[in-house]
Amino acid sequence: ESEGIELAKAPVVKEEKQKQDADHTGHKH
Repeated sequence: ESEGIELAKAPVVKEEKQKQDADHTGHKH
């Protein structure tokens, strides 16, 4: 079952990472 949870969380983690990357880019500029 833990694998299913990880798969379910994967998209959220990816979104968070993209959001953080965007924040870093924004701060740079």
